[in-house]
Amino acid sequence: ISIADRDIAVDIPNAAGPGNVDVRAAARIAWLKNYAGIDYYVPDSNNPQGRVVNPVLLNIPQGNPNPAGGAGRAAPAAFDILDHAQWRDVVVGITALSNANKPNVSAVKILSDKISQIYADIKPFANVASVQISETPLPDSASVDQIQNKVQELNKVLEDVRESFDGFILNAFAQPVRLNFQIPQVVQGQGQQPQAAATAQEAAAAAAIRALNDGENNGIIQLYKDLYKLHRHVALKKSMKQLGDE
Repeated sequence: ISIADRDIAVDIPNAAGPGNVDVRAAARIAWLKNYAGIDYYVPDSNNPQGRVVNPVLLNIPQGNPNPAGGAGRAAPAAFDILDHAQWRDVVVGITALSNANKPNVSAVKILSDKISQIYADIKPFANVASVQISETPLPDSASVDQIQNKVQELNKVLEDVRESFDGFILNAFAQPVRLNFQIPQVVQGQGQQPQAAATAQEAAAAAAIRALNDGENNGIIQLYKDLYKLHRHVALKKSMKQLGDE
């Protein structure tokens, strides 16, 4: 999660007007899930059909544990997602944790390495399908446009590979690859100053990394499973042929 992501999240407003938390804090609840993997609601262990607020957000100690004058400590309270100050603190904490104990590597470098690894994984299949793979990594100084183009290029390569083997074996290669990459809002308002450009670059790269990591929904994980299934199918046919020749 980049600093730009943090700044956008801190300013996520509540929906105006009446309504329950689900409605008024829908955007904040979505941010917790999409950026931090935190479910605001979890299944109710006492009711299979129900949901409850995530226990980690409940009964949080409040105030100074050793208040002056020997006054009693404030009672525990639940996290109020509608309260801006509490929401800000949670966003800052999540952002700090996402960057804790990590090497000083830019988001662009992490993104480039992820794409290179995916290309290395699928290259044998791409070669068979005559799908061209770019060997050029993203430069550390990649612009937002370069990042966007690289993600689009990756999406096309993965989809071309999938389409090439669609129908080759049963129950495989049916899920399209769709990388849900959107340029963060903060990037749209950045100027041309070096600091602003760097912030926009990091925000775009971080958004691209999240898009790649969403493998269950973007089709990448299923493509990997199908390619493995194809590999086993081909290996089995080869083994059966060798067995028949003996």
